[in-house]
Amino acid sequence: MLKAVIFDIDGTLIDSVDLHAQSWLETFKRFGVQARFADVRRHIGEGADRLIPAFVPAEMPRDIRKQIEGSPCSDPTLSNVRHRRHQVRR
Repeated sequence: MLKAVIFDIDGTLIDSVDLHAQSWLETFKRFGVQARFADVRRHIGEGADRLIPAFVPAEMPRDIRKQIEGSPCSDPTLSNVRHRRHQVRR
């Protein structure tokens, strides 16, 4: 029986910055947007409303931009976090 759940949204318990950046890279790649890991990583923590315009061309069709906005925390990323949970800070 599940007794508790810890939700770490800001990376305090699990260092998830690299996983978050990788998730954005994978999302961008699916939609043909080129970006470098180091560049995306620098934007982590700013929010999608600032990160997306930094990498997605303004001429990208609105429907595609909406798909990008809705997909950053993909299942593979969540799976990676589950596998790396042993890195929890104590």
